[in-house]
Amino acid sequence: MFEGWGVGLAVAEMLPAHPGTPGRPSRLSEILPVAVRSPEGKAHELGRIQQLKSAIAAYEADLIAGLAADRPATADLPAGAPGAAAEHWTGPAAADLARLGGVSEFFPDELAQVLGCSRAQATTTATHALTLVHLLPATWAALADGHLDWPRARGLAQQLGPCGEDAAPGVLAAVEAAVLPRAMELSVTGLRALAERELARRDPLAAAHRRRRAAKAADVTVRPAPDGMAELSVFLPAPAAAAIYDTADRMARLEKEAGSAAPIGLLRAQALLALVLRPWDTSRPPVTAQLTVLAPLPVLADGVGVGEVDGRPITAADLRDLLEQLDALCPGGLQAPTGGSMLLALTDPGTGRLRATVTRRELEALVRRGCPQHGGAGADCGCAVLGEPEAPGRYRPTPAQRRFLRARDHRCRMPGCSSRAGWVDLDHVVPHDEGGETSCDNLCCLCRRHHRLKTLAPGWSFVMDDDGVLTVTTPSGVTRVTRPPGHYWHLEPAPASPEPPEDEPPF
Repeated sequence: MFEGWGVGLAVAEMLPAHPGTPGRPSRLSEILPVAVRSPEGKAHELGRIQQLKSAIAAYEADLIAGLAADRPATADLPAGAPGAAAEHWTGPAAADLARLGGVSEFFPDELAQVLGCSRAQATTTATHALTLVHLLPATWAALADGHLDWPRARGLAQQLGPCGEDAAPGVLAAVEAAVLPRAMELSVTGLRALAERELARRDPLAAAHRRRRAAKAADVTVRPAPDGMAELSVFLPAPAAAAIYDTADRMARLEKEAGSAAPIGLLRAQALLALVLRPWDTSRPPVTAQLTVLAPLPVLADGVGVGEVDGRPITAADLRDLLEQLDALCPGGLQAPTGGSMLLALTDPGTGRLRATVTRRELEALVRRGCPQHGGAGADCGCAVLGEPEAPGRYRPTPAQRRFLRARDHRCRMPGCSSRAGWVDLDHVVPHDEGGETSCDNLCCLCRRHHRLKTLAPGWSFVMDDDGVLTVTTPSGVTRVTRPPGHYWHLEPAPASPEPPEDEPPF
Protein backbone atom coordinates (compact mmCIF):
# COMPACT_ATOMS: atom_id res chain seq x y z
CA MET A 1 0.00 0.00 0.00
CA PHE A 2 2.80 2.39 0.88
CA GLU A 3 5.27 1.02 -1.65
CA GLY A 4 7.54 3.72 -2.95
CA TRP A 5 7.16 5.86 0.14
CA GLY A 6 9.93 6.58 2.58
CA VAL A 7 10.74 8.68 5.60
CA GLY A 8 13.68 11.06 5.63
CA LEU A 9 15.25 12.33 8.84
CA ALA A 10 17.57 15.32 8.97
CA VAL A 11 19.53 16.08 12.12
CA ALA A 12 20.98 19.54 12.74
CA GLU A 13 22.23 21.45 15.70
CA MET A 14 19.31 23.10 17.48
CA LEU A 15 19.79 26.86 17.68
CA PRO A 16 18.27 28.70 20.63
CA ALA A 17 15.14 30.62 19.77
CA HIS A 18 15.67 34.34 19.41
CA PRO A 19 14.10 36.11 22.38
CA GLY A 20 12.69 38.83 20.15
CA THR A 21 12.19 42.42 21.12
CA PRO A 22 9.33 43.53 23.36
CA GLY A 23 6.75 45.48 21.42
CA ARG A 24 7.28 43.87 18.02
CA PRO A 25 7.15 40.39 16.49
CA SER A 26 10.33 38.50 15.74
CA ARG A 27 11.83 39.08 12.33
CA LEU A 28 12.51 36.27 9.88
CA SER A 29 16.23 37.03 9.92
CA GLU A 30 16.11 36.48 13.69
CA ILE A 31 14.20 33.21 13.43
CA LEU A 32 16.19 32.00 10.40
CA PRO A 33 19.67 33.50 10.92
CA VAL A 34 21.41 34.27 7.64
CA ALA A 35 24.92 34.19 9.08
CA VAL A 36 24.83 30.43 9.78
CA ARG A 37 24.03 29.54 6.16
CA SER A 38 26.65 28.60 3.60
CA PRO A 39 26.71 30.39 0.23
CA GLU A 40 24.93 27.38 -1.26
CA GLY A 41 22.35 27.49 1.51
CA LYS A 42 21.71 31.18 0.97
CA ALA A 43 21.26 30.66 -2.77
CA HIS A 44 18.89 27.75 -2.14
CA GLU A 45 16.86 29.83 0.30
CA LEU A 46 16.62 32.68 -2.21
CA GLY A 47 15.25 30.21 -4.76
CA ARG A 48 12.61 29.08 -2.28
CA ILE A 49 11.66 32.69 -1.64
CA GLN A 50 11.10 33.25 -5.37
CA GLN A 51 8.73 30.28 -5.41
CA LEU A 52 6.88 31.68 -2.40
CA LYS A 53 6.63 35.07 -4.10
CA SER A 54 5.13 33.40 -7.17
CA ALA A 55 2.57 31.50 -5.10
CA ILE A 56 1.62 34.66 -3.19
CA ALA A 57 1.31 36.65 -6.43
CA ALA A 58 -1.06 34.02 -7.85
CA TYR A 59 -3.09 34.02 -4.64
CA GLU A 60 -3.25 37.82 -4.72
CA ALA A 61 -4.49 37.72 -8.32
CA ASP A 62 -7.19 35.25 -7.30
CA LEU A 63 -8.24 37.46 -4.39
CA ILE A 64 -8.42 40.54 -6.62
CA ALA A 65 -10.49 38.66 -9.20
CA GLY A 66 -12.80 37.48 -6.43
CA LEU A 67 -13.25 40.99 -5.04
CA ALA A 68 -13.88 42.27 -8.57
CA ALA A 69 -16.66 39.69 -8.95
CA ASP A 70 -18.25 41.18 -5.82
CA ARG A 71 -18.36 44.60 -7.52
CA PRO A 72 -20.24 44.05 -10.80
CA ALA A 73 -20.80 46.79 -13.35
CA THR A 74 -24.54 46.31 -12.93
CA ALA A 75 -24.26 48.42 -9.76
CA ASP A 76 -23.16 51.45 -11.83
CA LEU A 77 -25.39 53.96 -13.53
CA PRO A 78 -26.28 52.96 -17.10
CA ALA A 79 -24.51 54.78 -19.90
CA GLY A 80 -26.20 58.06 -20.72
CA ALA A 81 -27.87 58.44 -17.33
CA PRO A 82 -27.26 61.71 -15.43
CA GLY A 83 -24.00 61.32 -13.51
CA ALA A 84 -22.80 58.29 -15.48
CA ALA A 85 -19.17 58.22 -16.54
CA ALA A 86 -18.47 59.72 -19.95
CA GLU A 87 -16.89 57.04 -22.11
CA HIS A 88 -14.17 59.29 -23.53
CA TRP A 89 -13.03 60.24 -20.01
CA THR A 90 -12.69 56.72 -18.56
CA GLY A 91 -9.29 56.07 -20.13
CA PRO A 92 -8.10 52.96 -21.98
CA ALA A 93 -6.85 51.16 -18.86
CA ALA A 94 -10.23 51.45 -17.14
CA ALA A 95 -11.97 50.38 -20.36
CA ASP A 96 -9.76 47.28 -20.60
CA LEU A 97 -10.57 46.42 -16.99
CA ALA A 98 -14.32 46.82 -17.56
CA ARG A 99 -14.18 44.53 -20.60
CA LEU A 100 -12.17 41.88 -18.77
CA GLY A 101 -14.33 41.43 -15.73
CA GLY A 102 -17.50 43.47 -16.15
CA VAL A 103 -16.58 45.25 -12.93
CA SER A 104 -17.85 48.49 -11.46
CA GLU A 105 -16.10 51.66 -12.56
CA PHE A 106 -15.40 52.32 -8.87
CA PHE A 107 -13.70 48.97 -8.19
CA PRO A 108 -10.18 50.35 -8.88
CA ASP A 109 -10.82 53.09 -6.32
CA GLU A 110 -11.72 50.52 -3.68
CA LEU A 111 -8.75 48.34 -4.57
CA ALA A 112 -6.47 51.39 -4.32
CA GLN A 113 -7.57 51.90 -0.72
CA VAL A 114 -7.19 48.20 0.09
CA LEU A 115 -3.65 48.08 -1.35
CA GLY A 116 -2.68 51.59 -0.26
CA CYS A 117 -1.71 52.72 -3.77
CA SER A 118 -2.92 55.13 -6.44
CA ARG A 119 -5.98 54.42 -8.53
CA ALA A 120 -3.83 54.14 -11.65
CA GLN A 121 -1.66 51.48 -10.01
CA ALA A 122 -4.74 49.65 -8.73
CA THR A 123 -6.24 49.65 -12.23
CA THR A 124 -3.06 48.13 -13.66
CA THR A 125 -2.85 45.54 -10.87
CA ALA A 126 -6.50 44.55 -11.31
CA THR A 127 -6.11 44.28 -15.09
CA HIS A 128 -3.14 41.94 -14.69
CA ALA A 129 -5.00 39.83 -12.13
CA LEU A 130 -8.17 39.47 -14.22
CA THR A 131 -6.13 38.73 -17.33
CA LEU A 132 -4.28 35.89 -15.62
CA VAL A 133 -7.34 34.40 -13.92
CA HIS A 134 -9.81 34.69 -16.80
CA LEU A 135 -7.74 34.71 -20.00
CA LEU A 136 -4.43 33.01 -19.20
CA PRO A 137 -5.23 30.17 -16.78
CA ALA A 138 -2.14 28.16 -17.73
CA THR A 139 0.08 31.14 -16.94
CA TRP A 140 -1.72 31.62 -13.61
CA ALA A 141 -1.25 27.92 -12.79
CA ALA A 142 2.48 28.07 -13.59
CA LEU A 143 2.74 31.10 -11.32
CA ALA A 144 0.81 29.41 -8.52
CA ASP A 145 2.98 26.28 -8.75
CA GLY A 146 6.21 28.27 -8.59
CA HIS A 147 7.28 27.40 -12.15
CA LEU A 148 6.98 31.02 -13.34
CA ASP A 149 7.94 34.21 -11.53
CA TRP A 150 5.77 37.31 -11.23
CA PRO A 151 7.71 39.60 -13.62
CA ARG A 152 7.30 37.09 -16.47
CA ALA A 153 3.67 36.36 -15.64
CA ARG A 154 2.99 40.08 -15.59
CA GLY A 155 4.80 40.48 -18.92
CA LEU A 156 2.56 37.86 -20.54
CA ALA A 157 -0.52 39.53 -19.06
CA GLN A 158 0.59 42.88 -20.48
CA GLN A 159 1.34 41.40 -23.89
CA LEU A 160 -1.67 39.14 -24.34
CA GLY A 161 -4.37 40.64 -22.13
CA PRO A 162 -5.57 43.59 -24.24
CA CYS A 163 -6.22 41.34 -27.26
CA GLY A 164 -8.00 38.62 -25.32
CA GLU A 165 -11.51 39.42 -26.50
CA ASP A 166 -10.34 39.84 -30.11
CA ALA A 167 -8.40 36.59 -30.45
CA ALA A 168 -10.02 33.58 -32.04
CA PRO A 169 -11.08 30.80 -29.63
CA GLY A 170 -8.13 28.73 -28.47
CA VAL A 171 -5.48 31.15 -29.73
CA LEU A 172 -4.39 32.40 -26.32
CA ALA A 173 -4.19 28.85 -24.97
CA ALA A 174 -2.04 27.88 -27.95
CA VAL A 175 0.25 30.85 -27.37
CA GLU A 176 0.58 29.89 -23.70
CA ALA A 177 1.45 26.32 -24.63
CA ALA A 178 4.13 27.59 -27.01
CA VAL A 179 5.83 30.09 -24.70
CA LEU A 180 5.50 28.74 -21.15
CA PRO A 181 8.00 25.85 -21.52
CA ARG A 182 10.70 28.39 -22.43
CA ALA A 183 9.52 31.25 -20.23
CA MET A 184 12.15 31.00 -17.48
CA GLU A 185 14.95 30.74 -20.05
CA LEU A 186 14.09 34.14 -21.53
CA SER A 187 14.23 37.66 -20.20
CA VAL A 188 10.92 39.43 -19.67
CA THR A 189 11.51 41.42 -22.86
CA GLY A 190 12.39 38.28 -24.79
CA LEU A 191 9.33 36.45 -23.47
CA ARG A 192 7.02 39.28 -24.49
CA ALA A 193 8.57 39.38 -27.96
CA LEU A 194 8.08 35.62 -28.33
CA ALA A 195 4.45 35.89 -27.22
CA GLU A 196 3.87 38.72 -29.69
CA ARG A 197 5.32 36.66 -32.55
CA GLU A 198 3.27 33.58 -31.62
CA LEU A 199 0.09 35.64 -31.46
CA ALA A 200 0.75 37.36 -34.79
CA ARG A 201 1.48 33.98 -36.40
CA ARG A 202 -1.70 32.37 -35.10
CA ASP A 203 -4.12 35.30 -35.34
CA PRO A 204 -2.85 38.28 -37.36
CA LEU A 205 -6.25 40.02 -37.23
CA ALA A 206 -6.17 40.14 -33.43
CA ALA A 207 -2.65 41.55 -33.48
CA ALA A 208 -3.67 44.29 -35.92
CA HIS A 209 -6.71 45.16 -33.83
CA ARG A 210 -4.51 45.36 -30.75
CA ARG A 211 -2.24 47.89 -32.46
CA ARG A 212 -5.20 50.08 -33.39
CA ARG A 213 -6.52 49.97 -29.85
CA ALA A 214 -3.10 50.78 -28.41
CA ALA A 215 -2.86 53.85 -30.67
CA LYS A 216 -6.06 55.19 -29.10
CA ALA A 217 -4.41 54.98 -25.68
CA ALA A 218 -1.85 57.66 -26.59
CA ASP A 219 -1.29 60.07 -23.72
CA VAL A 220 1.10 62.52 -22.10
CA THR A 221 1.79 62.20 -18.37
CA VAL A 222 4.14 63.78 -15.87
CA ARG A 223 5.37 62.54 -12.52
CA PRO A 224 7.71 64.10 -9.98
CA ALA A 225 11.35 63.11 -9.69
CA PRO A 226 13.95 63.92 -7.01
CA ASP A 227 15.86 67.21 -6.76
CA GLY A 228 13.20 69.44 -8.28
CA MET A 229 12.97 67.46 -11.53
CA ALA A 230 10.06 65.70 -13.22
CA GLU A 231 9.59 63.00 -15.84
CA LEU A 232 7.46 63.84 -18.88
CA SER A 233 6.27 60.64 -20.54
CA VAL A 234 4.68 60.44 -23.99
CA PHE A 235 2.95 57.20 -25.02
CA LEU A 236 2.27 57.08 -28.74
CA PRO A 237 2.91 54.89 -31.82
CA ALA A 238 6.55 53.92 -32.27
CA PRO A 239 7.13 55.75 -35.60
CA ALA A 240 5.89 59.04 -34.14
CA ALA A 241 8.01 58.59 -31.00
CA ALA A 242 11.07 57.86 -33.12
CA ALA A 243 10.45 60.98 -35.22
CA ILE A 244 10.16 63.21 -32.14
CA TYR A 245 13.32 61.81 -30.60
CA ASP A 246 15.22 62.09 -33.87
CA THR A 247 14.20 65.74 -34.25
CA ALA A 248 15.30 66.63 -30.72
CA ASP A 249 18.53 64.67 -31.14
CA ARG A 250 19.42 66.37 -34.44
CA MET A 251 18.81 69.82 -32.96
CA ALA A 252 20.98 68.92 -29.97
CA ARG A 253 23.81 67.72 -32.20
CA LEU A 254 23.67 70.95 -34.19
CA GLU A 255 24.25 72.81 -30.91
CA LYS A 256 27.19 70.51 -30.17
CA GLU A 257 28.69 71.20 -33.59
CA ALA A 258 28.31 74.92 -32.89
CA GLY A 259 30.54 74.52 -29.85
CA SER A 260 28.14 73.97 -26.94
CA ALA A 261 29.78 72.33 -23.92
CA ALA A 262 26.45 71.25 -22.38
CA PRO A 263 25.73 67.51 -22.08
CA ILE A 264 23.91 66.07 -25.09
CA GLY A 265 20.99 64.97 -22.90
CA LEU A 266 20.45 68.51 -21.64
CA LEU A 267 20.55 69.83 -25.20
CA ARG A 268 17.93 67.28 -26.27
CA ALA A 269 15.67 68.35 -23.40
CA GLN A 270 16.10 72.03 -24.27
CA ALA A 271 15.35 71.33 -27.93
CA LEU A 272 12.16 69.45 -27.07
CA LEU A 273 11.09 72.22 -24.68
CA ALA A 274 11.56 74.82 -27.40
CA LEU A 275 9.64 72.73 -29.94
CA VAL A 276 6.68 72.35 -27.59
CA LEU A 277 6.51 75.83 -26.04
CA ARG A 278 7.54 77.67 -29.24
CA PRO A 279 8.37 81.00 -27.59
CA TRP A 280 9.04 82.57 -30.99
CA ASP A 281 5.56 81.78 -32.38
CA THR A 282 3.27 84.79 -31.87
CA SER A 283 0.64 83.60 -34.36
CA ARG A 284 -1.10 81.40 -31.78
CA PRO A 285 -3.10 82.50 -28.76
CA PRO A 286 -0.97 82.42 -25.60
CA VAL A 287 -1.32 79.43 -23.30
CA THR A 288 -0.76 80.00 -19.59
CA ALA A 289 0.25 77.37 -17.08
CA GLN A 290 -0.93 77.21 -13.48
CA LEU A 291 1.89 77.00 -10.96
CA THR A 292 1.12 76.95 -7.25
CA VAL A 293 3.99 78.28 -5.13
CA LEU A 294 3.82 78.01 -1.33
CA ALA A 295 6.27 80.46 0.19
CA PRO A 296 6.27 80.52 4.01
CA LEU A 297 7.22 84.02 5.13
CA PRO A 298 9.82 82.80 7.68
CA VAL A 299 11.54 80.91 4.87
CA LEU A 300 11.80 84.08 2.79
CA ALA A 301 12.84 86.22 5.75
CA ASP A 302 15.38 83.89 7.38
CA GLY A 303 16.62 82.07 4.29
CA VAL A 304 16.19 78.66 5.94
CA GLY A 305 13.55 75.99 5.61
CA VAL A 306 11.61 74.83 2.56
CA GLY A 307 8.73 75.99 0.42
CA GLU A 308 6.67 74.14 -2.18
CA VAL A 309 6.10 74.35 -5.91
CA ASP A 310 3.09 72.29 -6.98
CA GLY A 311 3.50 70.10 -3.92
CA ARG A 312 7.23 69.50 -4.33
CA PRO A 313 9.74 70.85 -1.78
CA ILE A 314 12.07 73.68 -2.76
CA THR A 315 14.89 75.27 -0.77
CA ALA A 316 14.71 78.84 0.48
CA ALA A 317 17.37 80.02 -1.98
CA ASP A 318 15.68 78.38 -4.98
CA LEU A 319 12.32 79.71 -3.80
CA ARG A 320 13.62 83.29 -3.79
CA ASP A 321 15.12 82.80 -7.26
CA LEU A 322 11.79 81.49 -8.56
CA LEU A 323 9.82 84.36 -7.05
CA GLU A 324 12.26 86.85 -8.58
CA GLN A 325 11.78 85.21 -11.99
CA LEU A 326 8.01 85.51 -11.54
CA ASP A 327 8.39 89.18 -10.51
CA ALA A 328 6.69 88.34 -7.20
CA LEU A 329 9.29 90.06 -4.98
CA CYS A 330 9.06 93.80 -4.47
CA PRO A 331 10.57 96.38 -2.07
CA GLY A 332 7.53 96.00 0.17
CA GLY A 333 7.81 92.22 0.31
CA LEU A 334 5.62 90.07 -1.92
CA GLN A 335 3.29 90.99 -4.74
CA ALA A 336 1.11 89.09 -7.18
CA PRO A 337 3.10 88.14 -10.30
CA THR A 338 1.99 89.48 -13.65
CA GLY A 339 -1.03 87.49 -14.78
CA GLY A 340 -1.17 85.62 -11.47
CA SER A 341 -2.52 86.03 -7.99
CA MET A 342 -1.15 86.00 -4.47
CA LEU A 343 -2.88 84.66 -1.40
CA LEU A 344 -1.63 84.97 2.18
CA ALA A 345 -2.50 82.03 4.41
CA LEU A 346 -2.41 82.51 8.18
CA THR A 347 -1.76 79.30 10.10
CA ASP A 348 -1.60 78.24 13.72
CA PRO A 349 2.12 78.17 14.62
CA GLY A 350 1.61 75.21 16.92
CA THR A 351 -0.47 72.91 14.72
CA GLY A 352 -0.12 74.29 11.21
CA ARG A 353 -3.92 74.49 10.95
CA LEU A 354 -5.12 77.09 8.46
CA ARG A 355 -6.87 79.96 10.22
CA ALA A 356 -7.56 82.45 7.43
CA THR A 357 -6.69 83.43 3.88
CA VAL A 358 -6.42 86.99 2.63
CA THR A 359 -5.03 88.89 -0.34
CA ARG A 360 -2.43 91.58 0.17
CA ARG A 361 -4.92 94.31 -0.69
CA GLU A 362 -7.44 92.92 1.83
CA LEU A 363 -4.75 92.70 4.50
CA GLU A 364 -3.69 96.31 3.94
CA ALA A 365 -7.33 97.39 4.21
CA LEU A 366 -7.71 95.49 7.48
CA VAL A 367 -4.63 97.18 8.91
CA ARG A 368 -6.01 100.62 8.03
CA ARG A 369 -9.46 99.81 9.38
CA GLY A 370 -8.41 97.95 12.52
CA CYS A 371 -10.95 96.55 14.96
CA PRO A 372 -14.40 97.98 14.17
CA GLN A 373 -15.56 97.48 17.77
CA HIS A 374 -12.66 99.04 19.68
CA GLY A 375 -11.51 102.23 18.10
CA GLY A 376 -10.39 101.20 14.62
CA ALA A 377 -6.74 101.27 13.55
CA GLY A 378 -4.19 101.14 16.33
CA ALA A 379 -6.49 99.56 18.91
CA ASP A 380 -4.68 96.88 20.89
CA CYS A 381 -7.73 94.88 21.90
CA GLY A 382 -6.72 91.43 20.66
CA CYS A 383 -9.98 90.91 18.76
CA ALA A 384 -9.85 88.59 15.76
CA VAL A 385 -10.43 90.39 12.49
CA LEU A 386 -9.70 87.38 10.28
CA GLY A 387 -10.93 83.80 10.39
CA GLU A 388 -12.60 81.03 8.45
CA PRO A 389 -15.22 82.29 6.01
CA GLU A 390 -18.71 82.04 7.42
CA ALA A 391 -21.29 79.59 6.10
CA PRO A 392 -23.54 81.35 3.56
CA GLY A 393 -26.73 79.48 4.41
CA ARG A 394 -27.07 78.08 0.90
CA TYR A 395 -25.79 75.16 -1.19
CA ARG A 396 -23.07 76.95 -3.16
CA PRO A 397 -19.83 77.88 -1.35
CA THR A 398 -18.75 81.51 -1.47
CA PRO A 399 -15.62 82.62 -3.35
CA ALA A 400 -13.95 83.18 0.03
CA GLN A 401 -14.69 79.58 1.02
CA ARG A 402 -13.31 78.27 -2.26
CA ARG A 403 -10.14 80.24 -1.68
CA PHE A 404 -9.81 79.05 1.92
CA LEU A 405 -10.50 75.37 1.21
CA ARG A 406 -8.16 75.14 -1.75
CA ALA A 407 -5.44 76.70 0.39
CA ARG A 408 -6.21 74.23 3.19
CA ASP A 409 -6.42 71.04 1.14
CA HIS A 410 -3.99 71.73 -1.77
CA ARG A 411 -5.26 68.61 -3.59
CA CYS A 412 -8.10 66.12 -3.79
CA ARG A 413 -8.51 64.72 -0.30
CA MET A 414 -9.24 61.13 -1.38
CA PRO A 415 -6.41 59.00 0.02
CA GLY A 416 -3.87 58.31 -2.72
CA CYS A 417 -5.20 60.94 -5.16
CA SER A 418 -2.90 63.73 -6.34
CA SER A 419 -5.28 65.90 -8.40
CA ARG A 420 -4.42 69.54 -7.76
CA ALA A 421 -6.80 71.91 -6.00
CA GLY A 422 -7.29 73.93 -9.17
CA TRP A 423 -9.09 70.94 -10.72
CA VAL A 424 -11.33 69.87 -7.85
CA ASP A 425 -14.89 70.35 -6.63
CA LEU A 426 -15.87 71.46 -3.14
CA ASP A 427 -17.97 68.64 -1.73
CA HIS A 428 -20.29 68.57 1.27
CA VAL A 429 -19.02 65.73 3.48
CA VAL A 430 -22.47 65.49 5.05
CA PRO A 431 -24.70 66.03 2.00
CA HIS A 432 -26.54 69.32 1.89
CA ASP A 433 -29.89 67.60 1.32
CA GLU A 434 -29.27 65.59 4.50
CA GLY A 435 -28.72 68.66 6.65
CA GLY A 436 -25.03 69.29 6.00
CA GLU A 437 -24.00 72.94 6.21
CA THR A 438 -22.05 74.78 3.56
CA SER A 439 -19.32 75.45 6.11
CA CYS A 440 -15.57 74.98 5.90
CA ASP A 441 -15.67 72.15 8.44
CA ASN A 442 -18.17 70.29 6.22
CA LEU A 443 -16.50 70.96 2.86
CA CYS A 444 -13.44 69.34 1.33
CA CYS A 445 -11.73 69.24 -2.04
CA LEU A 446 -12.50 66.18 -4.18
CA CYS A 447 -11.62 65.70 -7.83
CA ARG A 448 -14.59 65.11 -10.11
CA ARG A 449 -14.06 61.35 -10.16
CA HIS A 450 -13.96 60.98 -6.39
CA HIS A 451 -16.82 63.45 -6.02
CA ARG A 452 -18.86 61.11 -8.22
CA LEU A 453 -17.69 58.10 -6.20
CA LYS A 454 -18.80 59.67 -2.92
CA THR A 455 -22.17 60.59 -4.42
CA LEU A 456 -22.95 57.52 -6.52
CA ALA A 457 -20.96 54.49 -5.33
CA PRO A 458 -22.79 52.43 -2.68
CA GLY A 459 -21.20 51.45 0.61
CA TRP A 460 -18.59 54.21 0.99
CA SER A 461 -18.31 56.36 4.11
CA PHE A 462 -16.72 59.83 4.40
CA VAL A 463 -16.34 61.50 7.80
CA MET A 464 -14.42 64.74 8.54
CA ASP A 465 -13.66 66.28 11.92
CA ASP A 466 -13.38 69.97 12.81
CA ASP A 467 -9.65 69.98 11.98
CA GLY A 468 -10.27 68.83 8.41
CA VAL A 469 -9.05 65.26 9.02
CA LEU A 470 -10.96 63.08 6.54
CA THR A 471 -11.66 59.39 7.23
CA VAL A 472 -12.71 57.27 4.24
CA THR A 473 -14.06 53.73 4.62
CA THR A 474 -14.54 51.39 1.65
CA PRO A 475 -17.50 49.03 1.17
CA SER A 476 -15.16 46.21 2.24
CA GLY A 477 -14.38 47.94 5.55
CA VAL A 478 -10.88 49.30 4.86
CA THR A 479 -10.32 52.72 6.46
CA ARG A 480 -7.84 55.37 5.32
CA VAL A 481 -7.20 58.84 6.71
CA THR A 482 -5.95 62.04 5.09
CA ARG A 483 -4.98 65.25 6.85
CA PRO A 484 -4.74 68.75 5.41
CA PRO A 485 -1.16 68.99 4.11
CA GLY A 486 -0.23 71.93 6.35
CA HIS A 487 -1.11 70.18 9.60
CA TYR A 488 1.63 69.03 11.91
CA TRP A 489 0.98 65.70 13.53
CA HIS A 490 3.17 63.48 15.63
CA LEU A 491 2.97 59.86 16.60
CA GLU A 492 2.99 59.32 20.31
CA PRO A 493 6.23 57.58 21.31
CA ALA A 494 5.81 53.94 22.24
CA PRO A 495 5.82 53.39 25.99
CA ALA A 496 9.16 52.28 27.33
CA SER A 497 9.42 48.54 27.95
CA PRO A 498 9.78 47.65 31.61
CA GLU A 499 13.20 46.54 32.69
CA PRO A 500 13.41 42.74 33.11
CA PRO A 501 13.58 41.65 36.74
CA GLU A 502 17.01 40.80 38.06
CA ASP A 503 17.80 37.10 38.32
CA GLU A 504 17.61 35.62 41.75
CA PRO A 505 20.91 34.32 43.08
CA PRO A 506 22.74 32.15 42.38
CA PHE A 507 23.62 34.00 39.13
